[in-house]
Amino acid sequence: MNRENMFKNWSIRALLHFWAVITVLMVLLMAAIAMFSHHHYTKNQLQLTEQVFPLVDNARQITTSAAAFITRQKQIISAQNADELASVAKRAPLEAEFEQTWQRLLVSMQELEISPELTTVLTDYYQQFLETDSQLLQQMQVQHQLSEQLEQRTESVSLLGEEIQEIAEAITGKIDLTLTRQIQSLRPPALVEQSDTTTLIDNYSAVERSSYSLMLNVLRISMLSQKIRETQNQDLLLSIRENDIREQEAMLRNAILVIKQHLQNYPDLMLQADRLQQQIDSFIHLVVDNDNSVYQLRIRQIEAYEQSQIVQQQGLDILEILMLNLNNLSARVGEQGLVRTQASAALAKTAKWWMIISCLIISLGITGFVLTMTARINQPMQRLRKAMHSLSAQNFDTRMPTDNGQSEFNLLANDFNVFAAQTQSLIETLDETRHSLEVRETRIRAILNGVPEAILALQADGTISSCNPAAEKILKASESQLAGQKILQFFAQTESIHSLGDIEQQQKDNREFEGLNWFGESFSMWVSLSPLSEFDDDIWVCVISDISSWKRTKLALVQTSNELNAILENAMVGIAFIKNRQIIRVNNKFEQLFLFSREDIEGKSTLCLHPSEEAFERFGEQAYSTLSEAENFEAQVEMIRANGEKFWCAVAGQVIDPVNPAEGSIWLYEDVTHQRQNEERLTRLASSDILTGLPNRGVFKDRLEHAIHKAKRQNGRLAVFFLDLDHFKHINDSLGHKAGDILLCEVARRIRSCVRDSDTVARLGGDEFTVILEDITSAQYVGRVAEKILSTTALPYMLDNIEVNISPSIGISLYPADGRDVDMLVRNADAAMYYAKGSGRNNFQFYSSEM
Repeated sequence: MNRENMFKNWSIRALLHFWAVITVLMVLLMAAIAMFSHHHYTKNQLQLTEQVFPLVDNARQITTSAAAFITRQKQIISAQNADELASVAKRAPLEAEFEQTWQRLLVSMQELEISPELTTVLTDYYQQFLETDSQLLQQMQVQHQLSEQLEQRTESVSLLGEEIQEIAEAITGKIDLTLTRQIQSLRPPALVEQSDTTTLIDNYSAVERSSYSLMLNVLRISMLSQKIRETQNQDLLLSIRENDIREQEAMLRNAILVIKQHLQNYPDLMLQADRLQQQIDSFIHLVVDNDNSVYQLRIRQIEAYEQSQIVQQQGLDILEILMLNLNNLSARVGEQGLVRTQASAALAKTAKWWMIISCLIISLGITGFVLTMTARINQPMQRLRKAMHSLSAQNFDTRMPTDNGQSEFNLLANDFNVFAAQTQSLIETLDETRHSLEVRETRIRAILNGVPEAILALQADGTISSCNPAAEKILKASESQLAGQKILQFFAQTESIHSLGDIEQQQKDNREFEGLNWFGESFSMWVSLSPLSEFDDDIWVCVISDISSWKRTKLALVQTSNELNAILENAMVGIAFIKNRQIIRVNNKFEQLFLFSREDIEGKSTLCLHPSEEAFERFGEQAYSTLSEAENFEAQVEMIRANGEKFWCAVAGQVIDPVNPAEGSIWLYEDVTHQRQNEERLTRLASSDILTGLPNRGVFKDRLEHAIHKAKRQNGRLAVFFLDLDHFKHINDSLGHKAGDILLCEVARRIRSCVRDSDTVARLGGDEFTVILEDITSAQYVGRVAEKILSTTALPYMLDNIEVNISPSIGISLYPADGRDVDMLVRNADAAMYYAKGSGRNNFQFYSSEM
């Protein structure tokens, strides 16, 4: 009883102090339990951090180092040449890093008392891997050295083959010259024996055929050396050497013997033949017979490649075993960590039960204290409630009884009495300010009535209390109809709006909602909801705007944009948007045309589409000068793909805004390479003779007119030769038209070899040929050319092992014609007449006419 009276006499403040002391004691007890649990938990965590985790980290770093070794081996294998192999990362830093990590791993394993046998196994496999790595590097170095040597030998073979070709052509040319000089030095044709001429011609023909055969065989051996470089099978390499190359070698030896047999009477040519034989011997040694020949180097290269594959596989097998042992080590470390983690969990469970018991004690204490405080507070609160009710009934003279005590409720009664007196004074003041507030409300309503958006005043539950006239237009209901309605009914069901809080939350991400008007018709609206004051959230202001027409416009723009994108991406030509000569956007056909992905090409300069910077600048000057005048630009230019391939492209460009060309332009690209090739081929067919490749009658006429006009302008001279073959019909009838075509091609070649590159040789048809000589300095030159053409075409030619003598007839026209030049031309043409008669041709005509 004494204890109960003692607590009843305590004030609420004293009781709160007593409870605070009890609560602090219970909190200190819980803190002690928590500290004890934390101490043991920290101890286990420290063991994990200082012993287990370092071991796991070191094991991970060991795995990373092993991965670095694997990456290095891949770089070694993928190196294309010795320079790339030299740039591969050095192994010394990787070994140093591995050794440091390995030493830390050994220390961690000793602290956790893990068996040292596993470390010994890992060390052995690591040393084996280093040995295989060194072997692989050595094998790859050998392989690249062999590749370089093989490249050098192949180049030497090509150069030596070209030198052999030059020597053989030189021999043919010299014997041709020698033969011509000897024929000229003979007695007049009428006194020359046919056997002398035949012997000379036979020697020339035999040497020429052998030279051509020799050059062809050298070319074939060069091609076989290239085939040796590309062959992977050693048996196939042996077959190429013993069958193909040896066969060509035998033909080479036979050809050089034939050449030397027919050059016995020509000492200077014999020296060339001896040199030719030496070069052929060197050529064969470079290809197959030498220890460092192309064949032997290729054999060693294949063997080195096979050995590197074996060493690489050994290294991968060792690394696989090494990684397996590292995984076993990680498993043991995980077991150590699991044991410590389970100990920490058990300790945490014990601490949890202590905390639960403490919380129950505190809960019981709080319940008892609340009951005591309720009993002490209810009676004074009843008196306070009755006084407040009387004050609410506008009895502002209500007062609570007080005494001289210092209890909380006595102080509250004094404060109430002061509040009642002040409230009575405030009521009088409110009557005075109500009128001014009504005037202000009238002004605000006038402003709201002029706003095009619907403005609604809402209660806390979402009920509409008032609105402006724009709300009647947007929601299609009068103010009287809207008053008392819930704002939530004007949101579509798909919006999932159930309270003002949902609107406030969703408007943070998006203020656009689907709404319903008074008649249930849907429309799109923009909503802004906010409390009227940050101190009072009972009144909310909601602003609604009808954005249906705006959204329809936006959807139309999006659809139009999608249609344009579909057209762009499915166009049959490459399309690019370019601004300031930088590619902003391209379509699929552009990627296919230039072999660029749009991630790589967009944002880059158009320089990468042109074969050179000069072409890039030239194209810019032509194209953008046209675009700057608001005109379209079209052209066919040579461009380049991502792989370096050049092609002809039809380009068309147009600026987007003619008023402001700097806004960019749209360009169309189309591959027209095949079209240009077909046009060039048709042009060649239209302007050249199909059989001989010489210009045809139309081209001859154009060039002749051009030469005449040029001679008139420059006061110069030109000559025209008309040449045909006698008895050509006999060749067609006896040997066939095919032989006649071969003979015509040979005649065209020989005539072409007798004139300058600037002169024109044309075929009019059948066996008729023409020659235009421009810029003639003297009539003697015309005579020399005529003599050369007759002597060259008069040489015999072999058709199906039958010697055919070509019998040409030639006529010459000189422009401008004057007697002095014609006389000189006639005098210098006697030799040509002589050769023509000596060869049995009696229809030689020589005349001069003014054209």
